[in-house]
This record gives sequence, structure tokens and C-alpha cells, in this order.
Amino acid sequence: MTSRRNKLDAVIRHQQHREEEIREEFHKKKNELKSEETIMDRLNGELEDILRDLTEKQKECISTNQWDLYYEFIKRQCENIRSQRGSVQRLTEHCEEKRGHLVQTARERKLLEQVNEKRKKALWKEEVKQEQLALDETASSRYRRKPS
Repeated sequence: MTSRRNKLDAVIRHQQHREEEIREEFHKKKNELKSEETIMDRLNGELEDILRDLTEKQKECISTNQWDLYYEFIKRQCENIRSQRGSVQRLTEHCEEKRGHLVQTARERKLLEQVNEKRKKALWKEEVKQEQLALDETASSRYRRKPS
């Protein structure tokens, strides 16, 4: 029984280590996602600024060359935003995947711990039972030896 308990303890330690690794990967992906979202916000802010600037310039007369520059910049910025949106979406999916792995690993560890606790209780009950049997045997043998 001791050998099995030690094996189960080793499995639980391995599961805890695995859970910690997955937790670290999850936090890493989450930080990457925050970074990519910050870039997305910056790109959107730049686009808003240039559109605001263009709106102000429209009140004045601007040359065709300036219109072309604004158009190209806005077009490029929209492409960058679209690309960044894809990156954010992919990282969001990876984060959700890692979160799912983390939850599953934690459930497995908790289940193993419950099994281990049940096994420990069963072993303890068996030890108490064996001890009681030994005490009963000792008491009955003394009773039998006692001269009447």
C-alpha cells in the first residue's frame, strides 16, 4: 500500500508541475495579447488623429498631392489595423485554449488529490481496524488464560 501511495503522490506532484507550466504559458499568452491590443489601440488612435486632421484640412483647400498622401496613409493604416485585428483574434483564441487546458489540468489534479485523500482515509481505517483486532485478540487471550 505504501508503494501505491508514493506513486500516487508522485503523480500528483507531476500534475502540479504540469499545471504550473500551463499556468505560466497562459500568463505569457495573456501578456502577449495585452501587448497586441495596445498596438491595436495605438493604430486606431493614429487613424482617428489623421482623420481628424484631414477633417480640419478639408475646411481649407488642400492640394491633390496632399489628398493622395492622406489617402495612402489611411489605406495603409486600415490594412495595418485589419492585420492587427487578426493577430489579436488569434492570440485571443490561443489564450482561451490555454485557459481550457489550465482548467482541465486543475480538475485532474483535484481529482487525484481526492482519490489520494480517500486512499489515506481507507488506509487509516484499515490500520485502526487491525489495531482493534490485535487489542481484541490480546484481551480475549488474557481472558482465556485467567484461572476460573
